[in-house]
Amino acid sequence: SSAFNRIANSLDGAISRFDIMNNFPKVLKNLGFSATDAKNSVSKLSDGLDGLPTALDDAVISVQRLVSKNGDLDKSTEYFLAMNNAILSGGASMEIQQSALEQLTQSYSKGKPDLMEWRTLQMAMPGQLKQVAQAMGYVSDSDLYEAFKEGTVSMDEFMDTIVKLNKEGVNGLASFEEQAKDATGGISTSLTNLKTRIKKGLTTILDNINESLAKHGTSISKIIDTIGINIRNMLENIGKYLPTIINFAIKGFEIIKKILPYITPLVAGFIAFSVVLKTLEITKGTIINKINL
Repeated sequence: SSAFNRIANSLDGAISRFDIMNNFPKVLKNLGFSATDAKNSVSKLSDGLDGLPTALDDAVISVQRLVSKNGDLDKSTEYFLAMNNAILSGGASMEIQQSALEQLTQSYSKGKPDLMEWRTLQMAMPGQLKQVAQAMGYVSDSDLYEAFKEGTVSMDEFMDTIVKLNKEGVNGLASFEEQAKDATGGISTSLTNLKTRIKKGLTTILDNINESLAKHGTSISKIIDTIGINIRNMLENIGKYLPTIINFAIKGFEIIKKILPYITPLVAGFIAFSVVLKTLEITKGTIINKINL
């Protein structure tokens, strides 16, 4: 029962994932990329996120934002995986991690981070931020932020360094990829992975249904649209004939109102006549009883 409830509760997430994954190639097509490019990006993201608590559909949205800035799908895919691993490596709460991912993506889109965005990164990945700073030749992350303010370092250089440390590490430390796996090995991550895998399985079912329907010239969304149109038509018909029904009812009430003065005396007379008959019956019984005595 618990398992089926969990699957049912994951359906909304699966539908959202299904829509995002199906719209991803369309969005990329508008940016000049092919369906094959989109498929390769999704495959790379899926492999890179395996075992991590980050949902693939969330990753796809972030990659869309990155690629709209730099126009390079491969680079944007690498950027997301690297910065996601760096943030996960910090071991902060999921809320802080999600905020840091959003702030870092936003900083990249703007060209440099502001103080609030930088402080969010310091909360989410303090050790990893210091590693990035040292790899770029700065003593601390504060020095790196000053370089951003002065314009002596760019977000592309910053992101390229994160990608490098994601694979190699720095000063003998493990790569961000390895650090992320070590930092997300708890029960909470396993439960998140369970939810993600349920969504993934449900999305696969939706994909298969949609592929089967496509062979007959339709799809899940088209069927839902058709149902919606039929419901709308039914409600419109009800609305169309409702005034007639209301008018008929009002006329009925008006007729009753007109004949009510005639009905009331008749009802009252009938009741009075019934009372008289009942009284006579009682009186008759009393008289007969006295005669018998």
